[in-house]
Amino acid sequence: MEKKAPLPEVSYGYGQQPIPQQPTQQEPIPQQPTQQEPIPQQPIPQQPIPLQPIPQQPTQQQPIPQQPILQYPIPQQPILQQPTQQQHSSNQNTVVVNQQSADTTPTQRAWTQSLCGCFDDCEICVCVTFCGPCAACQLAQHMGEFVCLACCVPNWMTAARTKVRMQRKIQGSICDDCCVTTCCSFCAMCQLWREVKVARLNGEM
Repeated sequence: MEKKAPLPEVSYGYGQQPIPQQPTQQEPIPQQPTQQEPIPQQPIPQQPIPLQPIPQQPTQQQPIPQQPILQYPIPQQPILQQPTQQQHSSNQNTVVVNQQSADTTPTQRAWTQSLCGCFDDCEICVCVTFCGPCAACQLAQHMGEFVCLACCVPNWMTAARTKVRMQRKIQGSICDDCCVTTCCSFCAMCQLWREVKVARLNGEM
């Protein structure tokens, strides 16, 4: 227990009693806790560290010692000279015999298209039957002749038949051509046109 100090006496004059003074008690002032504001921390910029290149030392290549190549002498064989034999030339008479060459004339063949085979190509048969002038002009054009050959050349079919027969190496004569074209002109024209058509397809004309 703590001892309290005696209170001092205060005099107020005569006939007055002293009033005891009570000690004043000081109330403790409550201290509020101080709040410390957080200090914002600024980011510290990181500077990139420069990379220094590592110096490369040049590699020294050591020379490879070369061994000396020993060359051995190649033994040379003596060249034997054979005695040359002198040939005595003798005058010989050469006989040249000229043999007659065999006949190389190619054999003639027959017509590939028949004279009576008009229905083998119905298109040609119809054109020759119902439109003779058109068929004549078209046939002359296929033969490489003037288109109006039938109008300009008399007996043109005999000449055209003889030409195709000579180009295709077909057996016959001019007299046969004249008789066929005169007696059977429509069949001869159909036969001639079919022959030219086949030759053109095979690339022979």
